[in-house]
Order: sequence, then C-alpha cells, then structure tokens
Amino acid sequence: MKIDWEKIIKQKRLENIKQVYKSLDAKWLKEKITSESNRTGVPIEKFYEEIRDLNLSTIIKFAKDPNKQNIHEIIASEFIKPIDGVTNFKILPKSGKNAIYLTSDGNVLKYQPDFKSLKTIDMTWEYKNITFYASHKYTYDEGGAQDNQFEDVKRFLESVQKIINPNVFFVCLTDGLYYQKLVKNGMSRKDYLNMAYKGLSSAAISTEELADFMKKL
Repeated sequence: MKIDWEKIIKQKRLENIKQVYKSLDAKWLKEKITSESNRTGVPIEKFYEEIRDLNLSTIIKFAKDPNKQNIHEIIASEFIKPIDGVTNFKILPKSGKNAIYLTSDGNVLKYQPDFKSLKTIDMTWEYKNITFYASHKYTYDEGGAQDNQFEDVKRFLESVQKIINPNVFFVCLTDGLYYQKLVKNGMSRKDYLNMAYKGLSSAAISTEELADFMKKL
C-alpha cells in the first residue's frame, strides 16, 4: 500500500485551518493570539475580528501546524497497526515515566537514565515473537535541518548495529523523498544506511516496506 504523505498532511492542515473559526473560545487560540499581539502590538480583538470576518491569511497564521502534532508518526501508526500479526502497538512519549530510552551502546531503558541517552524510542510493537523498537523520520526536502535528522538516523543504527537478539529488532522508519533520492553511485540514502549500518537485528526501511520486511524475519 502506497502512503501519500503530502496529501494526508495537506488534508490535516486544511482541517486545522477550518478548526480555527470553530475555536474562537478555545484556550489554545487565545494563547496564540495573545502571544502574537504582544509581539506585534496589534490588538487582540483585531485578530478575533479578522477571524470572524474569515480573513484567510489570519486564520492560516493561527492554525495548528500538523508537523507539531506528531502527524508523521500518526500516519505511520495507521499503516502499521492493521498489519496482520502486529500486536501491542504504541506511540511512545518523548519523556516521562512511559518513555523508552536508547543509550549510545544499544541498551533499551524503560526508565529515565541519570546520564544523557542517545534518544527516545518513537514506537514499539510486537510481531510473532519479536519486539520491535522504532525510530521514525519523515524527511521531504534537502537542507541543514534535514541532514541533522539523517545524522540522527545514523547514530541510532550505529548504536544497535552489533546487537544480535532473535527476539528484538530495531528499525529506523525512513520515509519521504529525502531518503529515496539517489545521492552517490546510484545509491539512495536509505540504501546507504543499510550498507553502512544494518545489523542482524536492525535495519532502515520505509513504513510502506514494513509488512513485507517483517514476513521475512
């Protein structure tokens, strides 16, 4: 099944734009408008007036950004959860008592470590007798911030590369055109990640490839 990431994100963005007009009394909207008023000096009521008058540029300004609502993880989860054999799927928090941490030497900790960990795990699920721990990256454009995400993926895979455990698998879900683009010797970034960092219990794959990939384990 093909995932049209950009189409789904645009649909969510449109929903968020429509939600602004329906949320005139909402706390979140008041906070955003107050912050913008403090920054610009424009009276708070002026922004409300423009929203009530359906001023599209003002409505768009205050609409929630899907990229700050974990939209990419939500899209991935809606694809993963229905896969036959997947159980106990969870999107994990980034911090707190229910977060799961991955250290730089590949240890999985279900508590807040006293030392700085590599990162938190984004998702976990079970398939057959295997527990999956996943980091998810959706990257579309080129650029410095995107290259930083690529470095995060490399560090994740490098930390678990030497792990050999038939009951655990670490997967970096690498979605978006950034990972598909051919960058050197006809090799995509995703292919490079697997050539350089794939382990017996770890790999970089796209969410769309996941079902077929797991069947082969």
